[in-house]
Amino acid sequence: MKTLRFNALKMLNEQRQQRIYRSMHKSASTPYESVGWISKERQNLRFEKLIVGIADKDSVLDFGCGLGAMFGYLRELNIECEYTGIDIVAEFVKKSKKTHVCGNFYTASIFDVTDCFDYVLSSGVYAFYKKDIFFESVQRCFLLSNKEYRFNILIDACGDGYLKIDKRELEEFVLKISPNASFEYGYLENDITVFMPKL
Repeated sequence: MKTLRFNALKMLNEQRQQRIYRSMHKSASTPYESVGWISKERQNLRFEKLIVGIADKDSVLDFGCGLGAMFGYLRELNIECEYTGIDIVAEFVKKSKKTHVCGNFYTASIFDVTDCFDYVLSSGVYAFYKKDIFFESVQRCFLLSNKEYRFNILIDACGDGYLKIDKRELEEFVLKISPNASFEYGYLENDITVFMPKL
């Protein structure tokens, strides 16, 4: 019964995400607005936190790759990692393949992935998640990472439809899974980058 309930919640969560991001994409005038960012600078600042220490030949899964902006950012920095991007919005994946022909992009959920990667990264993917699916997704990403899972998330988001989680609840949950996890604050209001190492 738990599996049936989870599958139903997962499907509803994904359908909701698809509706939200398709609506954003339709009305956006820039690539970063298509995925809900205020500016390219803020998008890149979040990427900067996530990719620290990633080197050539590291394998990276970008969960919630959107239009492939993280792949572009890595290439701008001449980081030749083995990149794979996944997103549940097929239109995003189609555009990513056209824009970044050297990248590997697939329409998929994190729960479809079976291969492991040195790093699993997520930037902004959880903004509109339901809390139960957020918890399961974090555990899944941690399982799929050989070295570390890293993600950023809004804390105490106040808009309708946003994931509602506070700093204490987030830290307690993460530290149960990855006791050596660390948290970076202060670079943007209400934003946290979480580092969940395997060791």
